[in-house]
Amino acid sequence: MEKFCKTWQLLPLESSDVEASRNFYKALGLNLFISSLMKQGKIIARFKGSTKYPGKFYLTMTSQFQAPNDMLRYTLGPFEPKMEGGDSEDDAIKDHVVQLNRFTSYFKLTENGEVLKQCIIPTNQNQQVTAVVTRYIDEEGNMRQNMECNGMKVHKVFKPIDHLSAEDEENE
Repeated sequence: MEKFCKTWQLLPLESSDVEASRNFYKALGLNLFISSLMKQGKIIARFKGSTKYPGKFYLTMTSQFQAPNDMLRYTLGPFEPKMEGGDSEDDAIKDHVVQLNRFTSYFKLTENGEVLKQCIIPTNQNQQVTAVVTRYIDEEGNMRQNMECNGMKVHKVFKPIDHLSAEDEENE
């Protein structure tokens, strides 16, 4: 998990990926306003180990727009990724789950810790996976993110950058 613990900036999307991104967020059920915010501006992802909860992690996503103080941000965590080959699929995953608004996410490390999968499930519906976000680090050190929801797929690439601010340090 530590290899993902960096600050990442989304590289510009190809035009086909912009449309695919729009379709993904629609399939996930996010309203048009939020989905348009997620596609515009500078998008930063940061995985960070928790100092307050050792062995757990946070994911903070930030979208910055034209005005310096105009941003949308959410944090998932603390979470402990489930390890492949660990608990059986039938075991409770409460230590691996984090909720945000109307969605529940759980994280799983696969392929000997090389791939981080995030499964996103609607909180108030049956436990069918709504979306899967698969992340891995490529040969160039970029984080590749493949997202799929109800047949809609999008691929994004994030490059590592220096950490921008300490705003998300509180209570972690």
